[in-house]
Amino acid sequence: MSCGRNARFMKPEDWTIYTAKLKHQAITYSSPATIVPMVVNAHSLSDEERLALANEGHAFDDEGYHISQLNPFFCELTSVYWAINNSTENYIGNAHYRRKWKDADIENSEGNVLYVSDPAYFSCTLAEQFLGGHSGFDAPAMTVGLAERGMLPFSPSEMRAVWNQKVFHGCEMARGPASHYKAFMNLLFDCLWPFWHEHRDEIEAMDGYNRRMMGFVGERMMTGLILMREKFFDFNIMTSVVEYKP
Repeated sequence: MSCGRNARFMKPEDWTIYTAKLKHQAITYSSPATIVPMVVNAHSLSDEERLALANEGHAFDDEGYHISQLNPFFCELTSVYWAINNSTENYIGNAHYRRKWKDADIENSEGNVLYVSDPAYFSCTLAEQFLGGHSGFDAPAMTVGLAERGMLPFSPSEMRAVWNQKVFHGCEMARGPASHYKAFMNLLFDCLWPFWHEHRDEIEAMDGYNRRMMGFVGERMMTGLILMREKFFDFNIMTSVVEYKP
């Protein structure tokens, strides 16, 4: 594809970034990419709220093929699910109303690369970090158990290796050619559905913060897919800066 400057790079306007937000939240930034505000948990909107938001250019995670009703547990992943099942643009990505892709990275993106967030580096293992915040819910052991039964794309040893290292790719954000983005995020959901079906009752009984458990587990599964990308994907995956805008 020729992009007008150099065939290797894309134009910023080639990007469509679906940006997750609740109905009352404002996106706190601008971007050289095309930003589509995506209302999550949209199934709970009144007709009046939906009409007002639609008139402001919002999209909704409960239209087409969706899991909007699971938003209290999956967080912004309901907007990702909407995108991989309903979007039609050639180059897509997702963001968050307070987290954006760095403008300079958008302006210098290669056309055949999937971009994911830059990593963070913990002083402890991923398992230790997770259990420090969710001590009553042993997701590391639960996911290893699923892998031992062949229910995840990771082998048991691979799943243990993910939890026992110190690199973390948070945000659950990616962007790239639609085919790359959808392949990556579909595999992420392949990691999450067995976990949800097995532990749904426990998660639904959790308090407000921990009810977002599928989002927390999703960040760790996404980290594993990135770290083991050569096993799972036949396209290039690179990191890009994600900025927080209060």
